[in-house]
Amino acid sequence: MNLKEKVKNLPLTPGVYLMEDSYGSIIYVGKAKNLKNRVSSYFQNSKAHSQKVQKLKANIANFTYILTDTEFEAFMLECKLIRELKPLFNKMMKNPKSYTYIKIQKDNGLERIGISPSIEKDENLYFGPYRSKHSVEKALQGIKDFYKISCSNTTYKNSPCQ
Repeated sequence: MNLKEKVKNLPLTPGVYLMEDSYGSIIYVGKAKNLKNRVSSYFQNSKAHSQKVQKLKANIANFTYILTDTEFEAFMLECKLIRELKPLFNKMMKNPKSYTYIKIQKDNGLERIGISPSIEKDENLYFGPYRSKHSVEKALQGIKDFYKISCSNTTYKNSPCQ
């Protein structure tokens, strides 16, 4: 069965797809809310495709997929597979420093909110991962503005700011 026929048989459900090269190596892992629509977009002739996608398309010999119940499950599975498999075309996601987490630090009964590049095995709470550090910074600033948390002087011992 050729790839275009295989795409036609994909379900319209969430999941993760794994693109393989002619050697059977996984070269890209992606997630989709709708597998059929997402994977078929790679096989449409479009000048809007980035160079990365054009190179990826030229190297795809096969693909497999894993169904999930939700888009969030697909996202978590995608992250796990990228960390384990380290596919060539997922360079941005291979680097854990490309993600940002919201960190609520518990320190002597005082909770502080801030940003962390990774999750540590400690008593703190972490939310994420988020791809855009800038968006997380804007969200945290919005929270601080809404709750009227002044972070202009963080030298005080009991400051909620980092």
